[in-house]
Amino acid sequence: MSRVAGLLLLALAVAVPSTAAPPQWLRAVVAAQRGNLSGAAVVLQDEIDVTATADGRVRTVRRYAIRLNDREGRTAARIREVYIAGSGRVTDLRGWLIRASGGARDFDGDRALDVAMVDNDVYNEVRVRVLDASSEIQAGDVFGAEMESEERLLFAQLGWPLQERWPVSLARRRLTLPSGWTARSVTF
Repeated sequence: MSRVAGLLLLALAVAVPSTAAPPQWLRAVVAAQRGNLSGAAVVLQDEIDVTATADGRVRTVRRYAIRLNDREGRTAARIREVYIAGSGRVTDLRGWLIRASGGARDFDGDRALDVAMVDNDVYNEVRVRVLDASSEIQAGDVFGAEMESEERLLFAQLGWPLQERWPVSLARRRLTLPSGWTARSVTF
C-alpha cells in the first residue's frame, strides 16, 4: 500500500465516530424516560456521588443524562467539571449520544476540552474540563455523560445545585464520609 493511501486510511479511521455501546445506567434512563417534563431540554438524571477519605481527598463521580426536545435546549448537552490545578484533576470523562432513531455515538475523553476558567487572570489556577455534544444533538436524542474527578479538599464544603436552567426528572446526591466525620447541610 502506498504511503498516501495509508495516511488516507488513518485519517478516515480517526474521523469515523466511535460507536461504543452506552453504559447500562444510561440505557436504563433512556428506557424509563421518567416524567413528561416540558422544556427545550429535560434533565433525565443528574447523580453525583462524593466519597471523602480520612487524608482529605475527595473522589466525585457524576452521571448526567438529558433529552433534547427543541434546538433551543442544545446547550444542555454538555457536562463540565471545575477543578484547581495542582490539587485536583478530572480522571475520566466520557459521553454518549443516543439517537431517537436508535443509533448511538460515543464521545471519548479525547474530545473533552481543558481550559482556564478565567482567561484574563495570570495567577488563577482554576480550570474546567468540558465535554460538549451540543453541535451534534437533535430533537428526541439523549445525551449522557459520566465524569470522575479527584481533589484534595481545600475547603470542607461542597455546593450541590439540584436544578439549573432545565427541568429535572431525577437529581440525586450522595456523600460518603470516613468513620468519625460528620456532615451538616445548609440550604440556600
